[in-house]
Amino acid sequence: TLVNAFSHDKPHYPPKMIFVNQRMEENTRLLGDLLGKQGGYFYMCGLAVAVPGIDKALKGAMVAEGVCTKQGEDAWIAEMKESGRYSQESY
Repeated sequence: TLVNAFSHDKPHYPPKMIFVNQRMEENTRLLGDLLGKQGGYFYMCGLAVAVPGIDKALKGAMVAEGVCTKQGEDAWIAEMKESGRYSQESY
């Protein structure tokens, strides 16, 4: 499944920019299924300024889909990173 988020491409820009974290927030069920239930991998490559929004959207999706609790979201993302299922390259 591919979900696009081209922030500076038409027809969205101008006047509105679409970012990856927004698309993630729109697709919590898909993320919960692929990452939480099917054991998928998540690769993030991009600007370091985007990392907090990406992580927030990812944690929010897992909580919304019952993969982890709000209290366990940090442990869940830490486990994803430790196991190599979350790879982050930011600059």
